[in-house]
Amino acid sequence: MQCIKIRRRSTDSNNKQKGIGLKRLYLPQVLWHKWFVLLAGLRVKGIPFWRLVVHDWTKFLPVEYGVYRRKCTGGRYFKDEWEKAKWHHYLSNPHHYQYWIKDGVPDPMPDVFVREMVADWMAAGRSYEGSWEIQGWLAENYKKFNLHPSTLERLKVILSSQGLAWPEG
Repeated sequence: MQCIKIRRRSTDSNNKQKGIGLKRLYLPQVLWHKWFVLLAGLRVKGIPFWRLVVHDWTKFLPVEYGVYRRKCTGGRYFKDEWEKAKWHHYLSNPHHYQYWIKDGVPDPMPDVFVREMVADWMAAGRSYEGSWEIQGWLAENYKKFNLHPSTLERLKVILSSQGLAWPEG
């Protein structure tokens, strides 16, 4: 999980930050990500509009919001609370492949959630790196994914429709 890179405002002569403190900026980060998911989802196609609207809704729940906010704004958090929040997010949102893993074995993901996963990746690239381009991120991370073979085949087709390719090797 990455967080949106935030440029700090200029500082005064005492080297104190002017303007809004970073800790207040997590909500806009989430809302921008959701906006980019909507745009990417419309581009990917095949995702009901309501799925795009409710995307990542659990990030607003107390179990996730506080620790995600602290992690994404440079605040203090405990590793165990981060793990709890992160896994709550994965296991509550079917567009994450981890949702579909039972006892270490991946189940097939329905097409709509594979599409939403791709839209999420594209939106994350736009939110965190400033670009819709995710080919480099895929190349760095694809070996971490535990996907059912039918999910992987579906994923390759969806990526191809977006001008992307699943790295082989």
